[in-house]
Amino acid sequence: MGTLEDAKKHIGELTGLGENPELFQPRKKPEDLIEWLNQNALFSSVSERTIEKLFPQELVGRPLFLMPGVMGK
Repeated sequence: MGTLEDAKKHIGELTGLGENPELFQPRKKPEDLIEWLNQNALFSSVSERTIEKLFPQELVGRPLFLMPGVMGK
């Protein structure tokens, strides 16, 4: 077993990037709106059920019927 630094050094040597290759962190997955509202201090007292009523998600990703004239035709 070794440390992260040992692994980094070994990978650098194997790939030809040197003993101290630059590492990067992948971007964090963006939070969805409901998670953000639940964690935000302004909304911490609002229940999850209330938020789901305000922002219903059962229609997310489903095609919706648009009335004629909505799209300007």
